Amino acid sequence: MVEIVLPTVRCYRCGKVWTPRRTPVRMCPGCKSRLFETARRPSRTTIARLLRALEREPPPTFEGVGPVRVDGDRRREKDELLAKHRMRTSLSHGSKGV
Repeated sequence: MVEIVLPTVRCYRCGKVWTPRRTPVRMCPGCKSRLFETARRPSRTTIARLLRALEREPPPTFEGVGPVRVDGDRRREKDELLAKHRMRTSLSHGSKGV
């Protein structure tokens, strides 16, 4: 007996998983999106919420590290988060990262 494995496709927008009838797949049958292969970009409010949560977290450790270095480390984390979502990085004012 031969076992047949059917390919499955997953929509990264709505989460639907289906077996395509034809190839190439043109759109998701659940949400009708043609961009089903790319993840949805988070909204600006979601990114702002993540940044506020990052600011509320205590700095990692204070093992002989001065305040300028701690602020610099936090700023780097913020900039990485913003760059990950293709947004403009933060500007520094004085010794603190804003």
